[in-house]
Amino acid sequence: MHKIIIAFVVLALVGPADKTLSQKATDRIKVKKTAPMKQVLIDRFVVPSGAVTEFLNRMKINRQFIRQLPGFVEDNAYRQTGGDNEYNFVTVAVWESADAINNARQAVTAEYKREGFDMPGMIARLHIKMERALYEKVADE
Repeated sequence: MHKIIIAFVVLALVGPADKTLSQKATDRIKVKKTAPMKQVLIDRFVVPSGAVTEFLNRMKINRQFIRQLPGFVEDNAYRQTGGDNEYNFVTVAVWESADAINNARQAVTAEYKREGFDMPGMIARLHIKMERALYEKVADE
C-alpha cells in the first residue's frame, strides 16, 4: 500500500512590534486573533483499480453538493500518481467553523437519505479503505 504524507505549512499573522499602535489597529489585531479557526476535514481513500470510476463519480456528486452549503470555504481532491492495483485519493474540505462542519454533516446525511445512497455500503462493496479526520490550522508561536 502506498503511503501519503501531507504537510501543512501555516503562516501566522504577525503584528507590528511598534508599541504606539493606534486603538483602531489594536482592535483589528484582537478581532483577527479571536476569529474562529477554520476547520479542515481530510479524507484519505485507498481505492482498488476496478472501483476508481464509481468512486470518482460519487466524489464529484459529493463535492458539488457541499460547495453549496453554508460555511463552506473551499475543497480540493488529490490522486496519488502511479499506483498498480490500488490508488490513493485525498479530499480536503475547508469550513468556516466547527458549527459549519457539523451542519454540513447533517445536510449530507439528509441528502444521502433523500437519494437512497448508502455510503458505508458503497465503501464496503468496493473494498475501499477510508480514513477521516478533522484538522484546524496551527498558529506559529
